[in-house]
Order: sequence, then C-alpha cells, then structure tokens
Amino acid sequence: NEADILNTISSIADKIDYKVLNDSAIIIDTSDKFLKPFWEKSQQNFMSEVVYNIELIKQPKISLEYDDAKIAKHYAENKTHFKDKDAKILPLEKCKDLVIKELNQKATKDSALRTYIAFKKDKLSSDIKIETFKLSVSNNPYGEKTLEKISKLSLKKPYLKPILVKNEYFIFKLTSINPSKAKTYEEAKAEVLPLFIAQEKKQKLLELAKNSVNSFKGTTTGFILNSDAHKIEKLPTLEANEFLVKLFMNQNKRGFIELDSGKIILYNILEQKLLPKLNSKKSDAIVKLKNTMFNNGLIKVLQNNYKTEIFIQGL
Repeated sequence: NEADILNTISSIADKIDYKVLNDSAIIIDTSDKFLKPFWEKSQQNFMSEVVYNIELIKQPKISLEYDDAKIAKHYAENKTHFKDKDAKILPLEKCKDLVIKELNQKATKDSALRTYIAFKKDKLSSDIKIETFKLSVSNNPYGEKTLEKISKLSLKKPYLKPILVKNEYFIFKLTSINPSKAKTYEEAKAEVLPLFIAQEKKQKLLELAKNSVNSFKGTTTGFILNSDAHKIEKLPTLEANEFLVKLFMNQNKRGFIELDSGKIILYNILEQKLLPKLNSKKSDAIVKLKNTMFNNGLIKVLQNNYKTEIFIQGL
C-alpha cells in the first residue's frame, strides 16, 4: 500500500555533495541605462492612483440637556440598546448616561442631515466650514468604507449622505476625479528598482548555478534520508526540509534545486544505498513495488533515482 511505498522510499539513503548559492554577493547595475528599459517593458504595471477631489463638512458633536421625560421616553423605546455584559437589559438608573449619549448622537446625526440638505441646495449657513481634500487609497484618513462610497459617486450625483467616521459625522461632495494613468519613469523609479534588482539577481543566480553544477566542490554529507534536515548544516531547518523533499523526488544524480526563499542548492549524489532496517513486511512491499507504482507513474522515479545498486563517484 501507499504507506509501505513511502517507507521503502524513505529508507533509501543518499550520500551527497552540496553547495548553497544565494544572491547576497551579486551586484546589480541599477543605472538608468539598465533600469529604464525594464520599466519601458512594463509601464502598465506602474499606474498612478485614482484621486477623488472632494469637499467635506465635519459635523460638530452636539451635547444637550434633556429632561427626565425625554430620557425615559428614549429609554423605553430603545431598551435593547442598553445591556450589561451578560446581555441583560439595564435598568434606567444604571444606564442614564448611556441614554443621554445616544440622544446626543441622534441629535448630531439629525443636524448633519439638515446640513447635507442645505449643502445640496447651496443654502449653507455662512458659518459652516467647507474643506477640500484629495482622497486616494494611500491618502485616506476616512476609512475604506468611505472611499468605496465616494468612488461610486458621479459628478451628476456628487453628494454623499452623512457618514460616521471614528464617531464623527462627515458630509462629502465629489468635485472631480483624476483617473489612473501610467507613471513617468521618474515617478515609477522607486517602485521599479526593487523589482528590477530581484529579477536580475534571480537570473544571475540561475546562470551561476547552471555554470557551476558540473564542477562545484561543496560539503559532503554522510548517508542521509529525506528526514535528516538537521544534517544539512548549511541551511536552516525549514529550508533543509524543503531541499531534501525535492532532492528525494528528483530524477537527476547531479543538478540544482531552487528553494522558495530564492536560494539555489547545487547537489551531486555520490552514493546511494538501501538501509538494512527493513522488516519482512517492508521487504514484501519491495517485491510488489513495481506493480504498485507502475499505475501511478512513480516506477520511473525509482528506476532513475533510487536504484538499489550504489552510485560510486567516478564510475
């Protein structure tokens, strides 16, 4: 079965020579001569933000005095708003301050709605301050929800009803839109630079691996299994695990393996052997191995990668 196959594979040990390549020593020429052509090929990946030019009014918070009748009436109509930590409705005497706070919030919202209507009719009081702002994804103190709503406005319908932002009401009007467009080279340069460096380093590291794989001299291990990450001393444990998993599934005696981190590991399998710790059940699995693996394509992997005879360097 599958478990027996995996146990058989895991008992094949490799003695390898390996070398870790990384891009830390690779120097990239980032002058305009090389950077600008990279930008020219991918200008559409470096677009300016959409900017919404808006006018806004911040509604001052209202704080009023309320008689007991008003407070009691609001409490009676909204009891479910006032609960303790156990979700039980609080008696009025224990939540009076909360009731007054809610009354003030309602008064503030009502005032904001009146200001909104006056704004739309161009009948604002002269003492109401209108501010201007350039709103974008990177310049947005009003939150994603507000930006989303403003993005749906149009110059024909430019007004946004009062919206609550951090416990304060704002009224917005869209005045114009600066659409997204391809950035100039100078505008995009800061974004282009790290992408260019990463691509060039990856390419040069790959070239180094291809040029070195047949002649490198590295670190030689003892016989290791795919579970012996701790024996790959030149790599952290997670990277060593990744390397061994890929190595033991690889069909080539000599080659290189690219890790998710960007490192490349050159390797050369010097010898292979089947460890003598198989019990009879596992030995039976070996007899059945060809038939079992023929159907799922793994027989080729074992034939090429995990022969029972020993690889000996130079023979």
